[in-house]
Amino acid sequence: MALADENIMNTYKRFPIVLVKGSGIKVWDVNGKNILILSPGLPFVTGHSHPQVIATVKEQLENLTHVSNLYIQSRRLIGKLLVIILLRIKCFLQ
Repeated sequence: MALADENIMNTYKRFPIVLVKGSGIKVWDVNGKNILILSPGLPFVTGHSHPQVIATVKEQLENLTHVSNLYIQSRRLIGKLLVIILLRIKCFLQ
């Protein structure tokens, strides 16, 4: 936590929890305690470690890890992630 405090702008108060892994809506801290995360964001919609999200990100990383804004890049990753997210939202709202 000290490293984060030293290197991340203090624009809001963070929870004093260091997370190490997640699955679905559960995350685990460095002490092995599992916690339900019910805050908004991508993991709330798809769950942590969602197999389709992992496969899509892995595919992207195998092709391009980073592209400067000076170049145009394919939007396949964003498109695939949007489909996964929108399908999950649709299922959630029905």
